[in-house]
This record gives sequence, structure tokens and C-alpha cells, in this order.
Amino acid sequence: TSGSTGLPKGVQVPHGAVVNFLDALIEGLELDGEHTYLATTSISFDIHVNEMFVPLVLGAQMVLAARSQVSDGTALRDLIEAEPDLIGQGPPAMWRMLLDTGWRPYGMAAVLCGGEAFPRDLAQKLTRDGVPVWNMYGPTETTVWSAVHRVADGEGTVPIGRPIRNTTLWVLDQNMDPVFPGVPGELYIGGEGVARAYHDRPDLTADRFVPDPFAGHGRPGARLYRTGDV
Repeated sequence: TSGSTGLPKGVQVPHGAVVNFLDALIEGLELDGEHTYLATTSISFDIHVNEMFVPLVLGAQMVLAARSQVSDGTALRDLIEAEPDLIGQGPPAMWRMLLDTGWRPYGMAAVLCGGEAFPRDLAQKLTRDGVPVWNMYGPTETTVWSAVHRVADGEGTVPIGRPIRNTTLWVLDQNMDPVFPGVPGELYIGGEGVARAYHDRPDLTADRFVPDPFAGHGRPGARLYRTGDV
């Protein structure tokens, strides 16, 4: 991950966190093996995890887009339109590139959008054909996506949504106390998806991964990840 610094950092994500993420995503989005899954993401970007492993877990078909197709709106549109009942994932820029070619999402089983803030105008264009559209939120440090929200047609500002299974979201002040609704605070993420550490960065690990005061006695050593998002 590079986060806001632009400098790559290795993140140690345990297998159990990935398994929890895949199970939670399949359950929360009601995914099944009858659909075809589009893979457009480089393996250097963490969101490739669900593109690669969800179809393997479900025994479903995966369509792997070539690098040249991912950067060419017309080529990617042709690939998508050739595969009915497709579930695709990508950042807002990818979906906007497709729309700029005249593409419409009808025929797709679902559209997953994440990696950046989901602009309202883009959400309205993607939801107008009745296809399920999901906003996906989460940093690499908490295993790909930590919260999801199904976007309603005509919705205003798109929220990050609710936490996936076995995940907690807390908006806290500088004293690690929950803030009242409407009061600004920093978003902390806890639960099964929290990574172990940054690779060879103990200083940064200590700063960003902090003890979870809300975990209770059943989860000794549990930690929260400080996202830096307000």
C-alpha cells in the first residue's frame, strides 16, 4: 500500500483475515457461482484479492482482462458486453471511462466501485438502469474492503456503508473516545481483518495499529487501525 504518502509499504496480512474477508463479501453481497467475475486489477493492488479468489471459492467463471483492455474504454466495454451476468469491480475512473464510450451497465449482475470516493454524479449514472451498485471502502491494512453500501438510485452523497462481518468501525476523538453523531473524528477499524504489521516498519506499525479498547475480554491483544480518514 502507498496510502497518502505515495511511498510503497508492505503490509503483513494473515490468511485468516483474507478468509474472513472473502466469506463476509460473499455473504454480504449475496455472491454465488452462477455469475461470471471480471478481473481487471493488477496483483500489486490489494483489491485483486476478491477478483481472484471469490470465483475460486465459489467455483465460478472468471474473465481476465488484458492490460491493454483495462486502459482502453472501448476494448473493456466490448469485453464486458460479451459476458452476460457479469460482476465487475473497479475504481471510479474505470467506470467513468466506460460510460464515456456510451456504455450502460444493464446486463451486468453487479457493479462494485471502490478505491476512491464515489462521486455522486457517477453513482447516479451507474444506478439508473437498476443494476445493483455497491460502494466499497477499506484500506489494505484491514484486508481490502471493510465496509460496503448498496447505492440507491437518486441517492445524494454516497456513504462508505456498514462494516462487513467480524469488522468494527469507530469514529473517535484524540482521546480515543467515540464522538457524537455529526461531530468530526478519525475513523478506526477493528476486527478480524486488521493486519499484523507493516513489513520492517515497527515505528509506523506502533503509530497506526493501536490497542482496541472496545474489544472486551474475548479478544486479548486486539487492535484498531487508525485510517487517518475524518
